[in-house]
Amino acid sequence: MGPFFRRLAQDLRERGATVYKINFNGGDWLFFPQAQKNYRGPLAEWPAFFRQAVLDWHIDAVFLYGDCRPVHAGIIPICNELGIPFHTFEEGYVRPDHVTLEKGRVNGYSSLPRDPGFYRRLHIAEPEPFPPLGSTFRTQAAWATAYHVAASLFFPLFPRGAALYHRGLGVRREAPPQVRSYVRKAYYKIRQWRVQERLVARHGGAFYLVPLQVRGDSQISHHSDYGANGVQRFISEVITSFARHAPSDTLLVFKHHPYDRGYSNHARHIRRVAKANGVRQRVLYIHDQHLPTLLNHARGVVVINSTTGLQALHHGVPVKPCGRAIYDLPGLTWQKSLDSFWRGVETFSIDTELLEKFSAYVKMTTQICGSFYKRHRISPMRCGLLWNMPYSLRLEARGRDEQDGRILLFAEKRR
Repeated sequence: MGPFFRRLAQDLRERGATVYKINFNGGDWLFFPQAQKNYRGPLAEWPAFFRQAVLDWHIDAVFLYGDCRPVHAGIIPICNELGIPFHTFEEGYVRPDHVTLEKGRVNGYSSLPRDPGFYRRLHIAEPEPFPPLGSTFRTQAAWATAYHVAASLFFPLFPRGAALYHRGLGVRREAPPQVRSYVRKAYYKIRQWRVQERLVARHGGAFYLVPLQVRGDSQISHHSDYGANGVQRFISEVITSFARHAPSDTLLVFKHHPYDRGYSNHARHIRRVAKANGVRQRVLYIHDQHLPTLLNHARGVVVINSTTGLQALHHGVPVKPCGRAIYDLPGLTWQKSLDSFWRGVETFSIDTELLEKFSAYVKMTTQICGSFYKRHRISPMRCGLLWNMPYSLRLEARGRDEQDGRILLFAEKRR
């Protein structure tokens, strides 16, 4: 959501590429009105439409945002069949101030090596950090509002737009959860006033932190075994294991994901499962506390596959991923069962040299400094993006002049 991909298209055109875009709803149209095609058909007919488009346009490369959403997953087999390379944008593996761009797929489908020995053999150092970008919340909220308003206004032109989208689309679908989000934020700010200070002062080093992920996130539906209603299944598994195996003087702290605030609230489920397992007084559910401070005082971290796990490793905190995470490597994370993790953290140590080399490799091959929602103050996106690509985007034009490479900029945008 926002002008990022329109600016990227302009950058590519200035370097000799011919860029095409397909829109699926009024929000897409608002930010990219010059798209060559607007798809209005059903999802079942979309792959055939895409195949014909890339053949008609002689496409040499496809860009998309996220690889698991319905309109994206359906075209990846076609790209592979036709031998057209595709490149996937995603939120940054390294947070904040980075976005992900990989050739091929991302997250659990990433081509990043899974062998710790590969990274240990590297002679590599962390790249120089860019100045921090700062908060992107206001611009992100503005783009999201404009996107959903446009999706509603132009619904007659895209009658199947909501069915093609990966989540709620339009003002009627998105306004209620956004209102709930603001109300809950104010409510928990009052109710949980100073809860972080008390937690750190009384239980620093004696609590396990569980950062929850967004309900319906592809990280859960595609890169874990939790499936439908995955977050609550994960919560139940963690509480049950904690009750049976964790030291009796420790606490379990669940932190709600801020982007999921208006869509779900797990308080009742957490209370019920904790009570059933006899640990109601040892389980805490918090919302908007400062994550780095919590990580600095946590005994261990349990995640599905959140990028918070990688942050925790940099804070020196043992991590147990319960899904498929790019950083889940021997030497970095707890490789045994969740049941054994609670007491195993006392003797577990992170291989810091492996962590440094892994992080440097990830940043240099998959990360771009910046944001989808806000230009970096030291360099406009149009100047900074292509010159700081993690790998070359020099396209092979398959028998034509390389300067005439044809690109399909294909991105279903989200918040």
